[in-house]
Amino acid sequence: MRQQQRNHSFFIILTLAMFTSTLFGQGWKPYDFKGDEAYEIRVETFKKGERETSYYSVDIRKTGEEDENGEELFDVTYSSQVKIRKSQLNAGVPTNLLQSYGSSFAMALVNPLLNMAFSQMEMKVGEKMSFYGLGFVEIPEKVNIAGREGYRCLFKRKNGEEVEMFSEVVVDPTLAIPLRTIVYDKGEPKTIVEIERYSG
Repeated sequence: MRQQQRNHSFFIILTLAMFTSTLFGQGWKPYDFKGDEAYEIRVETFKKGERETSYYSVDIRKTGEEDENGEELFDVTYSSQVKIRKSQLNAGVPTNLLQSYGSSFAMALVNPLLNMAFSQMEMKVGEKMSFYGLGFVEIPEKVNIAGREGYRCLFKRKNGEEVEMFSEVVVDPTLAIPLRTIVYDKGEPKTIVEIERYSG
């Protein structure tokens, strides 16, 4: 099933940009979209031992137009694809269509508290810093995802005497969203959001 909507106001992207701009100084700025760029994203969720996979994409294009206040306008096209059972082809389909608006980026959001760490952290292999007294962040290596190189940032927190993985974020500082985000629950992946293809 494919769901697609177009929007000319760039509302969701602008909201995200305004939110994160208050958190960042000179560090990496997520959601700083420039336009004329496209992302294809795979989302995997793990529930009760089962894995569900869905696909999202967003294409952002400059229009060369401005609104009445002189602000630049963009064409943003969203799409999503997910496998569902025949019994699920019912009244929920149009509802899901409305809910999918902008969902590709909503699914790729980084925890705001983790976002704040990026503004204080130099992107280089070997970097490590305390994370608000709750744990720490370290960059052990660079990895390649979707043909691009990114810094693998590991967020670990203390759980009693043990240290467990909280989240993993792979960052290409030139892109608006992470190449990959993994959220862990008790040391096991709960959600994986990964860019499969980028063009821009």
